[in-house]
Amino acid sequence: IRVASPTRALCYDFVANKMPEIVGEKPSVLDLGCGNGNYAQHLKIALNFRHYQGYDIKESPEWPKYRSDEIEFGTATLGVDEIDVGDATCVFSQSVLEHVRYDAEVFGLLRSKSPKTIRHVHCVPTPESHVEHRYHGYRRYGPGELTRLLDHPGLSNIRIYALGNSATREMYWHQRHKPKRFASRSERKRYLYLYDQ
Repeated sequence: IRVASPTRALCYDFVANKMPEIVGEKPSVLDLGCGNGNYAQHLKIALNFRHYQGYDIKESPEWPKYRSDEIEFGTATLGVDEIDVGDATCVFSQSVLEHVRYDAEVFGLLRSKSPKTIRHVHCVPTPESHVEHRYHGYRRYGPGELTRLLDHPGLSNIRIYALGNSATREMYWHQRHKPKRFASRSERKRYLYLYDQ
């Protein structure tokens, strides 16, 4: 977390402090786009899950390090392949949906042998992140993109949380020793003060 961008740090914090009340006690987690699998450890500490199933487009050489009786990994192409949710009670993704060409299809391709309710938590980048990351993935999520993504008949009780603001963007550039130029010192102090709060 010391090398993470401020927005990614806020996502870690959201998982640790807000996600438990969203997904309930001892959830079974389906992690879409799990990468090298290191988020399994953070989710275990934050949620005390009973089972974790991570999927990514290709197998990571790091997976054996994290595998256990309660942590499994598999490969799937999100937005293309059907994924059996199994006993999952929670679906999670961190900065993944913007890399899926048919992102809205991800929800429609989740399969279950019987009807069930599953809580979802997905962290996605806002339009402003384009300034930092340029053409990283297919899209950024403004109001229109979020509406399109969430316009699925199976989704309900949707809540959107904004993580980060101009202060987190300022801290991102400060980390890279390229602080942005502000109109005045007082404006810069105001942003840093807000971040400190």
